[in-house]
Parts: sequence; structure tokens; C-alpha cells
Amino acid sequence: MNNYYKMNEEQPPTIGGEEESVELYEKLSLISREACLNRIQTSLDTSLKESDVAESRQKAETSLSTLLTFCENHFIPNGFNSARKFKKEKQQALCSVMVLCLEHINEDNKWSSNESFKSSSTIIDFICKYYSCENAKDLISNEQHQLLPIIFTFLRPKLLKDNWKFFPAAVTSYVWIVNNLEKLAIGRNLYLLMPTALIILDDYLASNRLVGLKCLDRIVRSISKSEFDSYCSDDSIYRMLHPMIYNFESSTVEPVISCICAVLEKRLDNVAKMKWTQYDDIMGAWLSAMAMEQKLDLRAAHIQCFSIFLTSMGCACVRWSERIINVFEEYSVYHKEQEHCFKAMHVFMRETWKRTHKHFPQLIVILLKALHDLNDENSCANNENYENRISSIVQCLNLLRKVTPDQMNKIASDLRADSRFSEIGKKYFTDTTSN
Repeated sequence: MNNYYKMNEEQPPTIGGEEESVELYEKLSLISREACLNRIQTSLDTSLKESDVAESRQKAETSLSTLLTFCENHFIPNGFNSARKFKKEKQQALCSVMVLCLEHINEDNKWSSNESFKSSSTIIDFICKYYSCENAKDLISNEQHQLLPIIFTFLRPKLLKDNWKFFPAAVTSYVWIVNNLEKLAIGRNLYLLMPTALIILDDYLASNRLVGLKCLDRIVRSISKSEFDSYCSDDSIYRMLHPMIYNFESSTVEPVISCICAVLEKRLDNVAKMKWTQYDDIMGAWLSAMAMEQKLDLRAAHIQCFSIFLTSMGCACVRWSERIINVFEEYSVYHKEQEHCFKAMHVFMRETWKRTHKHFPQLIVILLKALHDLNDENSCANNENYENRISSIVQCLNLLRKVTPDQMNKIASDLRADSRFSEIGKKYFTDTTSN
């Protein structure tokens, strides 16, 4: 067995027409492991260089071609269920092959080529048919075959806190697995998936944190509250996320907020939200950041996902009504922020509908100002996304009409009597007193 690990670097082992044996499947596994992308010289903190991947790319092409020939000769559809000999050895070897194929499942990777992509895709098809699975997603999610723990025996050593940046192919394989596992499979394999997401998240580069955020968000949203509590009974994950709201970048605002909401939804129910919670800590800090933000890309990112947080927080956001409405007033002026501003306003009114009558004067003034500006004779031609912005305002007006009909009827009457707003009154306001 040890002889197979003393490989000549220039001549990787080949697989011919040998009879099935333990040694044959050890050789199959070895070829796969040796063809995986080696540890790169420069970490993911810098751009990947061609010199880091050129040799591995060529080696992968050759090895995948060899493995493809082997699969064509040795693996038949539904073969796993009828296999008698070397069942365990085959499974171990095929998981090793799967790890190599996952590295090349996207031909856009710098270490992949069109040839390696095609070979890996075909090999995966063979393996899926061998296990009677429809596709790779079904294969890695299958509870009966339990391939994922074996796959992670190959991946996990490359995804440790002190070395993951030197194995970009292992990171992309992990990300693919997280994004393609079925929800039930994520819950079963939480102990395998969560550590790597947290390791990648705990990085100083925004691009790396973004990868960790998206993986963590996918994992948390796929598991039950009991599964989350069993893995993380304290607030450790929240404590990792909370500082990120003080150091937003335009690319991380939505993932951070989405991930925070996913975690808090697992930790808090609607009754708990009625007391002061982590939602309030986030809301207070975030509203301050939104109010002071001057960069247009960050302002757009903030308001675009504000409705996500309001929906998640629910009616508890009523505690922040005054400051929230101040943000709406600030963000309703600039046309690139208007659509998402009014979508957030709609969510806010929906979640706090019992108190909407108290905020009606402030809300209607914001809406009327926006309508007046948008109905300027040059607005249709000069303002981008005009129809969507008008539609988001109309949705707010319709909700106000349902929640505060008397106040809306009074406003409608006043607008039609005012020459400056008569056209707006006729077009967007309907007196319902006769209904």
C-alpha cells in the first residue's frame, strides 16, 4: 500500500485494465488527491498568479482524462446497489475523485480549463448514475450514501484557520457544497459545514468576509431553531457579526444584514422581540450610520436592504419610529434611493399599522413631496426607473388608505381644493367616504 504513495512527480500512476483490488482503488484515490490544486505560494490576500496554477491545471487535465477512462470501464448505472466486493474501497476512492471534480466544476476557475471542466462533469455524471442519483446535488445530499463526511475528510485539512487561504480550490469546492446541499442535508452535516464558514468570515478582507457571510447565511436559513441551538447555544455567532455594522462596505451591507437577521430569527421569537433585544442594538447603530452616510454607493446599499431588517424585526421596530421616519425623509429625496426607500416605508407601515395614524402627518408629507417632484413635466423623461418609483409610492398610499381611511379622505379633499396639488389629488387620491 505504501508503495503507491512514493510517486514519481513526473509520472503519475496510470490505471490500465487491472482486476479489481484494494490496491486498484487506492491508486484511484491517490491519482485524484495528487491532481488536486496544491498549496499555492501566495495566499488569497493577493491575486492568484498563473505560476500558482499552471502546473496543477495540466496535471488535472491528464489525471481527469485517466479517471474518466476508468469510470467508463468500471462503473455501471446502479452499480453501488449490486456491488459485492470492495464496496467500501470504491466509496472511499469515488469520494476522492469527487473532490477533484468539484475543484473543476466551474470552468471559470483559474486552475481549470475547458477540458478539465468537461471531464469532471462527465465523471460526476458517471458517479451519480453509479449511486442511482439524478445529479451532483442529489448525490451529496443523499442520506443513505453519506458521502459528504468522507468528502470532508479530504477537504477539511485544507480549510483550517491557518491554511485555508492557500487552498483556493478547496474553498470554492466548499462554497459549491454549501450552495447546493439540500436543507435537510445541511442540518445533518452542520458540524462539518459551520466551522469553515466561521473561519472564512473571521477575516480582515471584505472579499473573504463576503464569502463567509453568504455561506453562513445559507447554512443558518436552512436549519431549524433546535439545530441552531444545539450547535450554538450562546450568542457567539451574533458577536462575530455585530462589529461589521460599524465597518460597512457597499458589497457587504446586504449580506451582513441578511445574515444578522437569519441568526436573530433563530434566537428570538415574536414575544422576545417585544423586549429590548439585539435587534435594537443593531437598529440604533445602523440608523446612526444611515443618517450620517454621504457616499452614494453606501447610501444605496443601506436603503436597499432596510426592508429586510424591518421585516425581520417586525412590530418591535415601532420603538424606533421617529428615527426611522427621519431616515425615510432623508432617503426619499435622491432618485436612486427612492424606490427602495418607499418599499421600506411600506414594510414599516405594515409592521406598525396600529400606530400608523400617529405617524400619518409625517409619512404623507414625505410621499406628497416625492409625488410632486416626480410629476414634474420633465420627470418621466429625465428620471430613471420612474415607473417603479411611482409604483412604490402608490403602494404606500394604498396601505395608508386601508389603515387610516379617514385621514386619507381628508387629505384627498384638501389636495383637490389646492391648485398646486389638484392633479396629484385627482390621480392618486380617491375619496372613499361614499363607499
